[in-house]
Amino acid sequence: MKSKRMPAMFKNLSIGQKLGCGFAVLALLVVGLAWFSSAQLSRLNDDTSRLADNMLPSVASSGKINAYLLDTRRLELVSVIGAISNDPAEIEDGISKFNHLKETFDAELAHYGSLPFSTPEERSNYDKLRSATNRYFQLHEQVVAAIRQQELSKVTALRKNETRQALEEAMGYANQLREINERIAFDQTNESHHAYTQSRNMVLGASLLTILLLVGLAWWLT
Repeated sequence: MKSKRMPAMFKNLSIGQKLGCGFAVLALLVVGLAWFSSAQLSRLNDDTSRLADNMLPSVASSGKINAYLLDTRRLELVSVIGAISNDPAEIEDGISKFNHLKETFDAELAHYGSLPFSTPEERSNYDKLRSATNRYFQLHEQVVAAIRQQELSKVTALRKNETRQALEEAMGYANQLREINERIAFDQTNESHHAYTQSRNMVLGASLLTILLLVGLAWWLT
């Protein structure tokens, strides 16, 4: 009984009432679509900001840290060559350049630490990197002392063992930081692509539904 009365009730509506019902449905659809689109755009903006302000600078900074560590090994070798050739000027030149590079390295390491940490794993690796580099630079001071005292056998032993191991450990943590940030950036890129695809499909679906509603409304008014 009710199913027969409902169509009759809609049929008895005036054209103005029918238009009002139709546009009310369209308005609800537009409001819902606007809310969804705004939410998705806000999410995409957050992801983009995080990539630009954190992920990419972190990847670049970890790369610089690794490069600076490699350069310290090269400059240390300059002083060693100076000691072998008994050239005090070359020794001091290598030591001076090493100390200047260490200041640059310390500034870059501090810069990385000023960026937001994305995961506890990243924070842990950063702390391990700082500890490993502190140990490496302390061992370097022993190398410098041995160079100035012309204890070349001690210099060779330190470079082949302790300093090399400390440097490799530090560079390993720097590489892990880069890999962590690259992985997070990759995951965020995939999430952003998924959000874009979802939004596009939602807009297309809503557009199709709008057309169907307009056709239905036109048929209803006849």
